[in-house]
Amino acid sequence: MEEVDGRLDFIYGGEFQEEKLKKEEAKGAILEFLEEQGLKRQEIIDRLASNNICGSRTAEGALKELKNEGNIKHTSKKPHIYSLVEGERSNFPQTAIPI
Repeated sequence: MEEVDGRLDFIYGGEFQEEKLKKEEAKGAILEFLEEQGLKRQEIIDRLASNNICGSRTAEGALKELKNEGNIKHTSKKPHIYSLVEGERSNFPQTAIPI
């Protein structure tokens, strides 16, 4: 908040650092999940939630970023099955996330 001309205004201060950290943690976990097998979108979201990694909105954002970065892909038919892009498996950071 900032006072301007005697009134209080809300000023956008950028994205919270904690949200960025959760999304990065979610991305790492998704990559680990997909190393073992392909999963449906909802299965990925459920695993992230059950491991207290993030909520569904953060999970959706992490999936979208990974797909846009070319790290994961999904089938063209619904329900989408997500999998790793071939040849990219060894480039991912390893994290200790229980499956």
